[in-house]
Amino acid sequence: MLDYCRLKTEKKDNKILFEPQRLQTLMSLYSSSLCGLVLLVPKRIRLTTADIKEEFASVCERSTDFHFPSFEQQLSSIEDCIQKANQARSTASVSLDSNSLTSKQSDTSLEEQNLCSVGDFYVTRHSNLSEVHVVYHLVVNDSALRSSSEITSRHAALFGLRNILKECCKHDITTLTLPLLLTHDMTEEMTIPWVLKRTELVLKCLKGFMMEMATWGVNRCSTIQLVVPKNLLDQTFFQLADLVPTIFRESRTVTLQF
Repeated sequence: MLDYCRLKTEKKDNKILFEPQRLQTLMSLYSSSLCGLVLLVPKRIRLTTADIKEEFASVCERSTDFHFPSFEQQLSSIEDCIQKANQARSTASVSLDSNSLTSKQSDTSLEEQNLCSVGDFYVTRHSNLSEVHVVYHLVVNDSALRSSSEITSRHAALFGLRNILKECCKHDITTLTLPLLLTHDMTEEMTIPWVLKRTELVLKCLKGFMMEMATWGVNRCSTIQLVVPKNLLDQTFFQLADLVPTIFRESRTVTLQF
């Protein structure tokens, strides 16, 4: 996924130069055809070791962003908003009894107030990435999504994906890149039948979300790019590719010869 964010460089006359893709992305920053990307992240907002956000932060630091605050500054603002939102959720969930409210607040630590729920997402904006203007950080339980157990269409991560598509339609995000298997890496538990079932589920949900776009009365996300892990077998990839026309039932043209 981060390959869509990394700036491509080339060496010429002992100088490292950025490829023209960066200029093209920058020129479309204020257009009505923006590009978004879905990044699967843990519940914690702050950067931690061996976290994909840490790797993403290093990509953002390769060049200066002159249009938007730095990634760390945006995360700090998001953390404040998450804390306020969790406090509001906690207050709404307790009774009006003052003793109950005091007990609830004392049991809730500051660390818990800074955690997101599965299915939540937050947005960061960038002008210094290769092919992406907006990154949707979708909060997931990575261990649950990687396990051999199946998920259903009612899973919180899929609801979060639906809400991301809705936000794309509202804010001129016409191209969205997302992980097809709802995971960035492959593990030994991910057998070929598991991959096919997960792909079928996600594609069917996406089809339903795209049909729902017509009822939202806003612009549509016209292009959705599906990304699979790098270490996926070629044979499995071709099987996944065959599922796309099967589920979406793409129309075929008929050539008449007179």
